[in-house]
Amino acid sequence: MWFPLSCMLLALTVPSVLWSESGQSIEVYGRFDEYAKDVSGPFAAKNLSAAHCMTASMCFTASDEVRFIQSFRIDGDRIEAGERLYLWDTPKGLDADELDVEGITSVDGHLIAIGSHSVSRQKCKVRKNNEYVYVGVVDAAQLGTKTPLTAIPISLRPVFAKIDLLRRAFHQPLQQNGLNIEGVAAIDDQVFFGFRAPYPKGDPAVLILQIGFVALLAQDWSKAELHHVSLDSPIGGRGIRGMEQWGDSLLILVGDAGAKAPKKKKQERKCGGDSPHLTDHYAIHRWILGNDAAELISDIVPKKSKWKAEGLMRDPARSDGSVLVFFDGPDNGGPRRFTFPALAD
Repeated sequence: MWFPLSCMLLALTVPSVLWSESGQSIEVYGRFDEYAKDVSGPFAAKNLSAAHCMTASMCFTASDEVRFIQSFRIDGDRIEAGERLYLWDTPKGLDADELDVEGITSVDGHLIAIGSHSVSRQKCKVRKNNEYVYVGVVDAAQLGTKTPLTAIPISLRPVFAKIDLLRRAFHQPLQQNGLNIEGVAAIDDQVFFGFRAPYPKGDPAVLILQIGFVALLAQDWSKAELHHVSLDSPIGGRGIRGMEQWGDSLLILVGDAGAKAPKKKKQERKCGGDSPHLTDHYAIHRWILGNDAAELISDIVPKKSKWKAEGLMRDPARSDGSVLVFFDGPDNGGPRRFTFPALAD
């Protein structure tokens, strides 16, 4: 059920539209939920990691702190938050047990959500719930219920074992270039998973894993392919933070590929110190399939220095080259619209 504007306390007036070098602010009506272990109820999410529209009227975003994604729709220069869609079975009392969802896309009516497949950054422990791809047909009747999207999620561990670079990085700390997935997108029947890390040595580049949708469902990894995509930029040490399909190409949101050392010395000895690949530089690149490199479209400047650009999606109501970027840091992800005429239809 969508939240009618007339019933919202926040909708007493139409918000002003803010423009700056960091994009146009988009107001969120309602709330994207997040939990904390020491808080009994949800609060406004500050850690939105992904966003995607299956149709012009059915969009989803994800906080990487919970077991669900949340529906929303775009109405002009505002977003209306909607109901939850649980991804996997949620045992009683574990509503806030996170799945670390980092990317959302869709293929032929099926929604795909990807877990990070990474270890925790503060304790460097393996987190089994994060090692899955959640795939299922979305039924509007599921929204707002505990009926999960899928009963049998898929893990990418078998394909990691086939590729040396990924196998060596799996279950390693991010501070030590450990494997971490933070993006997913689809073009026709091909699914692409984008890695924040590992980052390959040499020229600034990112890694993208490609597999057919049918093969993914069948867990047939024989034709999976890892692409090493150079970035049209001199700035190294960055990985994929978000992805979105754009015609026959992918838009890639890139940002820092590393992490800071844990605050406790015992955990720092296990995880490692500050990664050498820490940067506050974010940008969108465009990769046309078959090319060796992705061209720079634009830098992305967060409104505040502590915000991290993480979610990237096409604005479904516009054809002028507009995308929405969600951030880790502000309430409800602080979505902002960026318009690039070069991408206009």
